[in-house]
Amino acid sequence: TQACPHRHSALRLSTSPLLSTPTSSVRHVLAPPRNASISYSPSPSPTLLGAEGKPHIAMSGNGNHRARLINSGPATHTSRGIHPTLDAGIEVLLPSVPRVELKCNALGFSVPAKGEQKRILHGVSCVFKPGELSALMGPSGSGKTTLLSTLAGHHNARANALTGTLTVNGVAMPPSFKQMSCLIPQDDVLHAGLTPREALGFAADLRLSCGKAERRARVEQLLDQLGLRECCDTRIGNVDRRGISGGQRKRVSVGLELVTDPAVILVDEATSGLDSKMAEDVIDILHKLARSGRTVVCTIHQPSYRIFATFDKLVMLARGRLCYAGSVEAAPAHFKALHLALPSNENPADVYMRWLQDEAVLARLLGSAEDAACAYMPTGAAEGVFEQLSAGTYAISRTRQFICLTRREFVDNLKDRNKFFKTFTLKVFVGFLVGIVWFQQAGNKLEDVFPVQGCIYVVVYSCVMDTIMATALELPRTRSILIREYRNGWYALPAHQLAILLTLCSLMTINTLGLSLPIYFLVGLRLAFLPIVVFVGTLALLSWIGVAFGLCIGAIVNDLKQAQSVIAPTLVPLLLFSGYLIPYAQIPVYFQWLYYVSFFQYAMAILEVNEFVGRSFDSCVSHDAIERLMEQLPATCYSAIPCIVEGAAILSKDTCFKNGEDLLRHKLNIDPDKIGRDYAILGATFVVFAVASYYLTRRVIRFHY
Repeated sequence: TQACPHRHSALRLSTSPLLSTPTSSVRHVLAPPRNASISYSPSPSPTLLGAEGKPHIAMSGNGNHRARLINSGPATHTSRGIHPTLDAGIEVLLPSVPRVELKCNALGFSVPAKGEQKRILHGVSCVFKPGELSALMGPSGSGKTTLLSTLAGHHNARANALTGTLTVNGVAMPPSFKQMSCLIPQDDVLHAGLTPREALGFAADLRLSCGKAERRARVEQLLDQLGLRECCDTRIGNVDRRGISGGQRKRVSVGLELVTDPAVILVDEATSGLDSKMAEDVIDILHKLARSGRTVVCTIHQPSYRIFATFDKLVMLARGRLCYAGSVEAAPAHFKALHLALPSNENPADVYMRWLQDEAVLARLLGSAEDAACAYMPTGAAEGVFEQLSAGTYAISRTRQFICLTRREFVDNLKDRNKFFKTFTLKVFVGFLVGIVWFQQAGNKLEDVFPVQGCIYVVVYSCVMDTIMATALELPRTRSILIREYRNGWYALPAHQLAILLTLCSLMTINTLGLSLPIYFLVGLRLAFLPIVVFVGTLALLSWIGVAFGLCIGAIVNDLKQAQSVIAPTLVPLLLFSGYLIPYAQIPVYFQWLYYVSFFQYAMAILEVNEFVGRSFDSCVSHDAIERLMEQLPATCYSAIPCIVEGAAILSKDTCFKNGEDLLRHKLNIDPDKIGRDYAILGATFVVFAVASYYLTRRVIRFHY
């Protein structure tokens, strides 16, 4: 027996249709309330059975928090679905789901557009009750998704754009409301490298504070309830690599939010992109959830007749205004009073959608919308619902969130070939290519300096640019996952950002090894342990800077074109004034500040010190010999161009250096004694970009609508 705290406090002893199962002698465990005790045994005690085979409720735990229902009767069919009675020998721990009613009164919402406020919602008033499956229907651009997001409390950061009131069981929506609600977005953006079992497992680890065995039991139960057993170990996949089907993806998306048994479930376009059978399966699941006492609201575009008849309540929107709010059964009579008769043998949903786009009909609908809106007043059912919610924001600590998110990111990246193995293979290929081009170019001659500098420049450029592009393009693809999970209360944003940063930096370090080691040995750089460590470590730090900078870019762009428009103007000046393309002595005074802010310059300085310090250049003769021999040179041989005289490379006084230290100080404007400062500047650059990425991501999430 192990305690498994849960976020809901009110207990409802009603049989959920989701609990139906054909298997006997199995105990299914739903997410239980706080202080509930969970036990496992092969079969229930005979004393739990009531007289004449009727259900017997047994309570235990703190304050009647445990319920066991045993029944041997058959399932009961009703007009609204199947209400199961469980097979003999099955013990079910019922979920604790508070009944939550959402009510909006004269709700309005606006967004900034070209210096002014654009109204999305105009005075919408309606009520969504527990136990009902409600449909938000309207043409594209009617405000359905905006209303759904507002009901989920996702626009609290834009309070100045909200008007009207939004209440939960008669009280103002508390900040902790997201702990008992969820919004399932239209796009089923999931981690492509995970399987349904792994995705649900990580969701349970993040959102349930009970023991590992209980979390695993909850996952297995959801796999059965959602019909995912046959694909539970198949990769979810994406557009690049096929995985599970669209209907299975939708069920996984729903299952991620059912881990905690939310009292309010909001689904955006529940049937989008699904065939008729898959769409019916998804709506049936939502219908069963509503019958278990939850408040379920979903937007829908053009449902089939069977799907439309499944809904209890209909809310119709057009141009952000309410056209109808009431039961599905009462809709024909309401429209008949407006002299709008439903044609026979036609799907009512198709007729309603046609009316919503007819100017003359729409005017009549808008005029009667206020009378059609429900004016239900709550009865104080909110008592005790939010008491435990305010005690803690998240189910687990931020440290555990960080550990769990890091594990998930590693698993997703390592199992998705496009995210790691292809990138690593490409890095190794580039490493061998660069190494072959500069094969054994490093040496103890002055003419070897320029090729080595070119090789270092290419390596530095590759480490940073490839990392930035890979990171900046990946984030827009997964931003929907972050917005969904963060707004639904899965974790704190700092834990997510640190997990992403650690995962990407670790993987990029491995990629850096694949790039740098072939180059180091093929080019013939200094063969000593410490120089090798410095070379690889500096490039790894550069890749970390690329990760942090890429996170900044990825937070504010949406696609490749936008990323390129930001990256090029930012990095090209830093590359141009890094000291290689334009030597420091030739940089105009008014551009020299770019030399000092370029992190490329500090990385190249470290790598050049690492390579040239300790080298003696044997091809350089003394300055006196140069002066004597220069008198013998023809006028066409300039001092800046090496000339071959008696087998020696003769340079001017200003370009002939006997060792690497002189070369660094007098030619490359690098002080070998200040490498510690260069490392500190690179480290500070990484920290600045990492912190900036967090605040940019937070701003995007808070003000995304």
